[in-house]
Amino acid sequence: MRRVVVLGMHRSGTSAVARYLCSLGGFVGRDDDLMPARPDNPLGFYERVDTAALNDDVLEAAGVDWSTAEGDLATRFSAGQFERFRMRARAIVEGLDGAGRFPVLKDPRLALTLPVWRTALGECAWIVSARDARDVASSLIRRNGFTRTHALALCESYLTSITSAVAGEEVLVVSYERLLEHTEAECGRIRAYLTSLGVAVEEPSGGVLESAIRPELRNEVSALGEEEVLPAGLAGLEARLSQAGREPGPVVLPVTEIGRHSREVLELARQAVGNRDRLRELEIHHRRLVETLERRYDELFQRREGEIAALEKEISVRQREIADRDREIDRLVETERAAPGRRDLLLTNAGRDLDEQRRGRDLAVTESTELRGEVGRLERLVEQCDDAKARLRNELRSTTAELEAALAVVKDLEASRPVRWSRAVRSAMGGSGRSKPQS
Repeated sequence: MRRVVVLGMHRSGTSAVARYLCSLGGFVGRDDDLMPARPDNPLGFYERVDTAALNDDVLEAAGVDWSTAEGDLATRFSAGQFERFRMRARAIVEGLDGAGRFPVLKDPRLALTLPVWRTALGECAWIVSARDARDVASSLIRRNGFTRTHALALCESYLTSITSAVAGEEVLVVSYERLLEHTEAECGRIRAYLTSLGVAVEEPSGGVLESAIRPELRNEVSALGEEEVLPAGLAGLEARLSQAGREPGPVVLPVTEIGRHSREVLELARQAVGNRDRLRELEIHHRRLVETLERRYDELFQRREGEIAALEKEISVRQREIADRDREIDRLVETERAAPGRRDLLLTNAGRDLDEQRRGRDLAVTESTELRGEVGRLERLVEQCDDAKARLRNELRSTTAELEAALAVVKDLEASRPVRWSRAVRSAMGGSGRSKPQS
């Protein structure tokens, strides 16, 4: 299946051409595959998100972007990178082939990255949308803020890249101005070209041209018009493309190279972009630094607030302690003021207690003296009793001895005298008042 590739500079009508191809049965992708519409292109770009992402990666690997690229980019990255890009391109093309309709691939950056896509695309129908470079420059100035010199140099870079990318191939050049002014004729040229290559196009239904090609959406026209002088290389390209746009069928575009002036302009643009990127990096770094400082400040502020709260709590505690000490001092002062009277009272009570203790001591001494005297008397009485006991003991011994002697005499007399005598003796002894000692 032959694929249809739409080439052209940004803001040169490639979206209008792709939209018309879809009305003929072309397939660019599902709605969720496509870049959304924007105010500068309200009907949509008809560009796949994955295609744009791949082209951006190719440009980045070459050290440029869509607004500064020029020259052969394929020589600016390694063979490994080229192969990886080619495999991604093949996957996108195979996805387009599976829809059952003729595939359409459109992205202005293809003018710069087409060498990566060539092997994946195979045989193609090439359509180049060409627009007056002055109007393209005015549109880029309005949308992107480019200088006119930069915008014109970029137009020359894209157009020379297209002539190199499709060298030797037949391409159909569609004039954007003629497409808006002679819509039916230009659309007929496109249908005839595709049919001649065997692409199965559908017959457009009524109102398709009016909905696909909208002259009122023409975004910008140069105020200077043809009075503006173009760089020599760009002027030559414009003339060749204008002539090719009037041909009834496809043509082979001669290969051209970008002029020295335009190359220098784009080199300055790359430097400006590099400076802008560095400035953006510095801004990002500055923003991150500010965020870090703000976060650090917030942390320090919160920490200081915590410390201040702790200090305030400590101060409150200290103040309460000071207030308690002040009250204690006031109490001590009051106590000290009342101390003289209390001291006198204490001294009086102490003197009274001392006097009582002295009287008690004197009384105790007196009682002790009396007790000592009584003890002496008792000791003397004990001695007298001991003496009396000794005398009595001696008297008892002598009396006992006398009685024993008398008893012995009596026994002797009784033994030697008659009983009568004995009775007389006992009667005599009884009359004398003494009793017989007990043995």
